[in-house]
Amino acid sequence: MPENNIHHPEGGLLARKDKKLSQTQLAKQLSTSIFVISRYERGEMKPSIDVVVKLAEVLEVSIDYLVGKVDTALDADTLSKVRAISDLSDDDRSFVLRAMDGLIRDLKKSAGLRHHINGSAQRIPESGYYLQGIFVK
Repeated sequence: MPENNIHHPEGGLLARKDKKLSQTQLAKQLSTSIFVISRYERGEMKPSIDVVVKLAEVLEVSIDYLVGKVDTALDADTLSKVRAISDLSDDDRSFVLRAMDGLIRDLKKSAGLRHHINGSAQRIPESGYYLQGIFVK
């Protein structure tokens, strides 16, 4: 696991580049200077917790990703879905997670949803998957 700072490539620098933001643009959104952003990215200066929170919001990544504690950046839409799943009842959450496990397994096997799961899944271009009556073991 990388060291915990925002200048690590799996932290702020990569997140900034993924968002296609220049240092100048990021500095403006954080109400600071390009000099400060550059020093953060080089590890010459550490931001305050308030700045880290704002940076995570601007870059739309978790603080854990920003500081290198996790190596997967989850976008706001994915995080929203995870939160929605966590709000479900235990039984419903378990069902959704089993369904996801089955879909992931099948997608890995077929490199895309090309076959039917119990004859009821269809690929709908650009809008995801339409699933009816999935039975997940």
